[in-house]
Amino acid sequence: MWQEGFGSLLWRGGVSNAQAYESPSSRVIRASELLAHQTRVRTRWLPVTVWVFFALSSLTGAIGGLFATVAAAPQPGPGGPLEGVVYGMALVVTGLSAIVFTLCLFLRPPAKDFTPRNWIIAIGSCAILFIGFRLATHSGRYNLSIQIVDPQGHPIPKVSVEYTSYPLGEGIGRLDHIASGVTSTDSSGTITLRTNHAHTVSVQMRRDGFQTTSFHLEAAGHGYPHQIVSSVVDVLVPAGIVPGRDGWLFPRDGDVRLRVTLPFISSDG
Repeated sequence: MWQEGFGSLLWRGGVSNAQAYESPSSRVIRASELLAHQTRVRTRWLPVTVWVFFALSSLTGAIGGLFATVAAAPQPGPGGPLEGVVYGMALVVTGLSAIVFTLCLFLRPPAKDFTPRNWIIAIGSCAILFIGFRLATHSGRYNLSIQIVDPQGHPIPKVSVEYTSYPLGEGIGRLDHIASGVTSTDSSGTITLRTNHAHTVSVQMRRDGFQTTSFHLEAAGHGYPHQIVSSVVDVLVPAGIVPGRDGWLFPRDGDVRLRVTLPFISSDG
């Protein structure tokens, strides 16, 4: 009777008879199992975060690759070979991203793991990673200024300048925004582009009374410099650079300023 009263007291206090007379080894085992269960519950955010990261990355890669294949479709002109290389790279990125996204649709964590808490952790972690990735791709950016002059050295305004960049260098800078478009020189005959050292820039210039002229500014990496092979281009910045047997060679160090001389159209032509 005394034991029944004591057992009832323990039960009212939140401890059962079995727990009151539990051996120390059983208590250790039960505590270990409880700790393992709590650990599994707490770490369920990790597979959700990994899944969300691959799903978002592959979806972004597939969409971006589709746009890149349309934009980089090879066209007749001096940039045709470079466009062909970029077009092939865009097709590969699109295909791989589509495969990864399809796998994510079939290989995903259990539905019970997609709790509001895990969604918040996953999306927050991915946002931090994407922001860091974007900042890293911008680390190689620089201003490319091009002044266009006639053979007497006079600036030529209103020159139509078509430019396209290609991610043919090295490093994460290749994934930076592709600079491309058409613009015109100002009264000083100058245009300024924002591009990346890891990108090759193709420039074509047109103006009535002058020969249509183009050149390529090759991408630079940690082990090789920028290169320009053209008889009408002079490198003003970086200063002190002189052309060699392989054209103009200069390191990826800050902004670049070029001067391009457009030849007059010959009266014989």
